[in-house]
Amino acid sequence: MKSISHFFFLFLLLSCNPSSTDSTADSENGDELNSPPPTQVTNPIDPIDPIERDEMTDDFLSLVNNHRKKKGLRELRLDTSMNEIALKHSQDMASAKVRFGHDGFSTRCSLAREALGGGNLCLENVAWGQKNSEEVFNAWINSSGHRKNIEHNRATHMGLGYAKNSKGVYYWTQLFLER
Repeated sequence: MKSISHFFFLFLLLSCNPSSTDSTADSENGDELNSPPPTQVTNPIDPIDPIERDEMTDDFLSLVNNHRKKKGLRELRLDTSMNEIALKHSQDMASAKVRFGHDGFSTRCSLAREALGGGNLCLENVAWGQKNSEEVFNAWINSSGHRKNIEHNRATHMGLGYAKNSKGVYYWTQLFLER
């Protein structure tokens, strides 16, 4: 019974999304994609070419904004500071400095708000294992919690960061902010 109540509490905690009336809500995503890797041994990060990084980020932004446009939502503005914040979290997950997930989410939101000179709603998606922008977009758009973040009508800015560990596994972080 104890494990069921712990599971239920965890489920409730991870399922939280901001209400539409809470102008300062922070929300982690309700369901992370994939389970954490079986081992959390510190791994070196495999560097990604900056030109490749820019192209993949631009491709991802196009996928997100094309989807949002079809839903009648405004396009998101890509913010380089938010990219850096998301990148740091992805690098930390890829190197196993932190576990896969949303640990440190409120700090990332504070940093994003500071970088943009304020902000309200803050959301985050994380994933691991997808090899390119199209794969991670499709994974997130086919997951109700992640899709809800991508389609959130109050989001105005976005940051994307990804890192690849020495085994070639990609870790992804997408941040959203209302500004």
